[in-house]
Amino acid sequence: ASIWSRARYTKLDGVETEADCIVELDGHRLFLEVKAGRLPDTSPSIEPWSHIDSLKDLVRMPVAQARRIAETIDAHGHLELRDENNIPIVTMLKWPGQRTLCAVTVDNLTDISPTIQHFPHVKIDPQLEPVWIVSLDDLRVAADVFESPVQLFHFLQERKRAFHIANVQMTDELEHFAAYLMHNAYGLWVQDCGLAMR
Repeated sequence: ASIWSRARYTKLDGVETEADCIVELDGHRLFLEVKAGRLPDTSPSIEPWSHIDSLKDLVRMPVAQARRIAETIDAHGHLELRDENNIPIVTMLKWPGQRTLCAVTVDNLTDISPTIQHFPHVKIDPQLEPVWIVSLDDLRVAADVFESPVQLFHFLQERKRAFHIANVQMTDELEHFAAYLMHNAYGLWVQDCGLAMR
């Protein structure tokens, strides 16, 4: 595997920014953007707009950052990554294989992230390239659930497919893990059976 963390690159508008982590392994490229922060302590039934604003900060920003890296590579056909001293470390070419955009939140959004694309006020456009929104805690679980990075990347392919299937609406990310372990291509299984997975 090849891993680059906190590498700098130039956005389409010419402004320099930083990519939190990029991983390449066996024909799969993973872009990870991490966002620290927390949801309000008050109940969302008392302060709903406060929670929505926090969700925007926690989720929409890393999603936009992950999509921005992918858009830059797509536009130029390549992306030069540089270290903190602005010295080039690698030039990434447009990827012919699978790629996954991932937004990692430090706060636990386990019961929100699986259906975040259905929250209109957060404005995660479901028509654009899917972004796997996952909490740090769920990533720790994934490290125990999946036996190898290859299995994790295959899960991510199925997870992205499920993103566009209306009948797949899980209550938390762990249910996606379980559905994958039980049915493998669980999105296709739902479509073939004509069932709803909630």
